[in-house]
Order: sequence, then C-alpha cells, then structure tokens
Amino acid sequence: MEAKNVTRLLSAAASHLLVRTNCLEQATALRYVLRRRGIPAGLRFGARKDSASLEAHAWVEHLGIPLNEDRGEHLHFLPFENPQRESLTD
Repeated sequence: MEAKNVTRLLSAAASHLLVRTNCLEQATALRYVLRRRGIPAGLRFGARKDSASLEAHAWVEHLGIPLNEDRGEHLHFLPFENPQRESLTD
C-alpha cells in the first residue's frame, strides 16, 4: 500500500532531524505529502484527561486506518467527531 510506504519514509526522515517533532507536526506533514500524491488522508484529533491535565493527540487516517500510529497511541485518546466530516480530496 502506497500510503504505508509514504508513512514509513516520512517517519524515517523525521527520526534523522536535529529537532524533535510532535504528533501535530508529524501528522500535518504526512497528510500534506499523502494528499499531494493523490492519496486520500484525513487529519484526526483526540483528547484525554489524565489526572489534572488535559492531553491531546493528532494522527492521520487513510480509509479509516490510522497510519502514523505504530504504537497505537491514538487508542488512548477520545477522537473528536466532525459532523461535516472533512472531504478527503480537498
């Protein structure tokens, strides 16, 4: 699957950067590259309450499958639902 190959390549590139990127930066870059290649991809956001803090997470989905989630971090966050679900081809 081309989407997984692009994800793998971007993850490898990110691991060689001099600065550490967060999930929002990684997800935004991945979505951009996928959509430039004509691959439908959506940016998803989720949140969770952990003790006294509110935490958020971002990830990319292709055909409903999370791409940049090798360790399943997104499973610990309640996704925000968008009633007007973003068009995957915009």
